[in-house]
Amino acid sequence: MAGLDRVLCVVILRGGALLYPSFAQRLPTADFLMLGLQRGPDRVRCTYRSTVPQSHYDQVVYLDCVAATGDTVLTARTAIAECCMAEQELAAVICSSRPATA
Repeated sequence: MAGLDRVLCVVILRGGALLYPSFAQRLPTADFLMLGLQRGPDRVRCTYRSTVPQSHYDQVVYLDCVAATGDTVLTARTAIAECCMAEQELAAVICSSRPATA
């Protein structure tokens, strides 16, 4: 992420909190946003979102520990797209299934 001035790290609670300390240490100038998501019987929904500091970022990084189907990261992306734009987006996960990366 070298050369990027505006980075937003979206910490998908609770699992993404495991990645938060390392990203905060390596990206001291990045903005961090906490995002609470809840899986229901039919879909994942956003239940909490801290304030988004800016309306435009060079990079948005979604932090979560596991991506099984990709629904959580997609729901996080949808929740963030309502309030800011990004040039690039990526997901940082510890473990991912093949369907989640497709």
